[in-house]
Amino acid sequence: MRPIVFPILLAFFLLPLPVSGQSYPEVNMKEGLWEITSEFKMPGMPMAIPPMTHQQCISKKDLANAMNQAGQENQQCRTANLTIKDDKVTYDIECGAGENATRGHAVFAYSSEKMTGTMKTSGPQGMETTTNFTGRRIGDCR
Repeated sequence: MRPIVFPILLAFFLLPLPVSGQSYPEVNMKEGLWEITSEFKMPGMPMAIPPMTHQQCISKKDLANAMNQAGQENQQCRTANLTIKDDKVTYDIECGAGENATRGHAVFAYSSEKMTGTMKTSGPQGMETTTNFTGRRIGDCR
């Protein structure tokens, strides 16, 4: 399975997104330097993968650019069923095609300076994964 790029994920849970001509409500996200931790789990894996943490400067302009790239037809992943309601963002994602496709569903909750999320995927040969995300704004961009 190919890893899903963080900027694409961020675009879906932190921005008001115009997808397929639709306009969505603006998400309560404060721009700045964010620390995002992801914890990947796969049933039957003999050893746990340690959580990964990275820092990223996130502006609404950066996220809009990532969203524009995610919406292009030549990208590996496609999204559908995007819903933004109150403090919750949900969407479905599909990467690849046919029998080799990986499909997933994501749910993110956010506030001005914090977020949590879960993405569950299923892929070829019955492979299933769950990735939990936590994030927090840690300051201004440098």
